[in-house]
Amino acid sequence: MEKLAHEIATNEETRQQIDTLQLYFERRSHDGVEGLEAKLEHSGRADCKLDAFAKKELFAKLLTRYSLYASAQEIFAFMLARADTRFRTYVLPRVDELSISEIDALVISDIVEPIVEEIGFGPFNVNDAIVAGMVYWLAEQCFVRRHK
Repeated sequence: MEKLAHEIATNEETRQQIDTLQLYFERRSHDGVEGLEAKLEHSGRADCKLDAFAKKELFAKLLTRYSLYASAQEIFAFMLARADTRFRTYVLPRVDELSISEIDALVISDIVEPIVEEIGFGPFNVNDAIVAGMVYWLAEQCFVRRHK
């Protein structure tokens, strides 16, 4: 975060995207259910579309705003990899046995809260809404799914 603050203060931008971040821009459908809306409908969560799209956009705007800074790319790549790994490890194996509210609770306790605690405040403030939006953004990119 200190490095990012320096890059912002000195307007030190980059034109290249780091490989780890680029990985998450490549859509990978595992099961033919593509896009956030389809994933929400397929997992019985159509009722939360407005909230999901609003939070996804919140994250997407932050990503766009800071993506020209190398340090921000590293932070975003870290956050995305952490969310992806934690989702695959703690949430995905249990989606068939848990209710929607139990899955939501796991996402908050095992993904959102740890990332907010790790990244926290800095040049861009990472809060629960932004990290939840990142999880929805990952769903849009087909890395996260709440169904088997």
